[in-house]
Amino acid sequence: MHYVVVGNSIAGIEAAIALRNRDAQAKISVVSYEHDHPFARVALMYIFCGQMRLQDTEFYDRGLYERMRFDRVRDLVIAVDPVGKKLTLKSGATLGYDRLLLAVGSAARKMPWPGAYDQPGVHHFVTLPDLEAVNAVAKPGMTCAVVGGGLIGVESAEVLHLRGLKVHFLIREPWYFPVALDDQEAEVVAMHIRHHGVDCRTGTPVDSVERRGEKLALKLPNEELIVDFVVGAIGVVPNTRFLEGSGIALTPGGAIDTKDSLESTSTPDVFAAGDCANVTWPDGSRRPEQIWY
Repeated sequence: MHYVVVGNSIAGIEAAIALRNRDAQAKISVVSYEHDHPFARVALMYIFCGQMRLQDTEFYDRGLYERMRFDRVRDLVIAVDPVGKKLTLKSGATLGYDRLLLAVGSAARKMPWPGAYDQPGVHHFVTLPDLEAVNAVAKPGMTCAVVGGGLIGVESAEVLHLRGLKVHFLIREPWYFPVALDDQEAEVVAMHIRHHGVDCRTGTPVDSVERRGEKLALKLPNEELIVDFVVGAIGVVPNTRFLEGSGIALTPGGAIDTKDSLESTSTPDVFAAGDCANVTWPDGSRRPEQIWY
């Protein structure tokens, strides 16, 4: 039996370990393009701050693959053929499987402003490449805007402020983090954010972004804000665009639709786990679980 796991974060690597513990003879291939070793993406902010190295965030020792006899495939999956049971990789190679687990996680939700991606300077803070891109551009004394008031937004604002940038923290909703806080709780948090020197603005949607020479101009309801770069933090979406047209059932939001066994609802021998999988919650609703822990 050849098991292929796409994605080596917490869901993928724990599944691979469970498979090895159940089947000592199976061939298990783990495909990942982001990093050779499983690491805690929720710790990206500490890497950015210099408080941790990337290796410090790896939640298993680097001998895991050899010890578990996993085949490491450092590549990006660009297509899945569930009829032929094979993956097409960015390198041009193909990889066959008997059973496939898609644990491909989430990607940053693209910002909907006209022209947002027609010029450089628009970033995210979800993946290791995102971290590397922001780390390369963020210099003390610069001015930046963080758009989005969730956990990724406040972490981005915090670490950029700590590096010595002037940070405008722009939140569309009437108060900060409404999914978790009521208006009074949110105001206490916002007061602390402002006390530390971050320009925290609620009720502030961004209508568009345009390049002005070396700067970016954000159009706000009552003004134009000029910054060196922008970090978009308006949520995440399942990292499944490469599955479009494959025949693997996706929800309107892009999650892989699964049975209670986590097998795809449409495709035998294809499973999904982690925050790319559409699962049933205790209240009967169906949606992905996007909390890393």
